[in-house]
Amino acid sequence: MNDSASSTKSGAYMTLRGTGGAIGRLGNQADTYVEMNLEHKQTWITARRPASK
Repeated sequence: MNDSASSTKSGAYMTLRGTGGAIGRLGNQADTYVEMNLEHKQTWITARRPASK
C-alpha cells in the first residue's frame, strides 16, 4: 500500500504475488496446506460407591 492515486483490480485474478492468475487448486501445491492434530489427554477420577445392602 502506498500514497499514490493508482488502484489495482481485485477478485479471482488477484493473488498474493499480483494479478498473475486465477486462485484455485491446481494440484501442484503440495506445501500449501497445513495439517494440525490436537490431542487432549484427560484423567478421570472415579469415586467408588458403597456396596448396597
